[in-house]
Amino acid sequence: MSEIKSEISILIVDDEAVIRDSLSALLSEEGWNIYTASNAYEAVKTAFQPADSELTEQQFTENWSDTA
Repeated sequence: MSEIKSEISILIVDDEAVIRDSLSALLSEEGWNIYTASNAYEAVKTAFQPADSELTEQQFTENWSDTA
């Protein structure tokens, strides 16, 4: 199973650093490849990197068009 985990990337998007860092540390210890973003702009930028899964707490901002 750890071989599978090392091939899968997860994108964590949360505006709270404590939550983002905690999830990142927990999942990294389990062998997952982790990417993080603190807002919609960073998430879109990071999304161009390979990721097989993402964890989000809520929808992106109402001003989505302002991030593009």
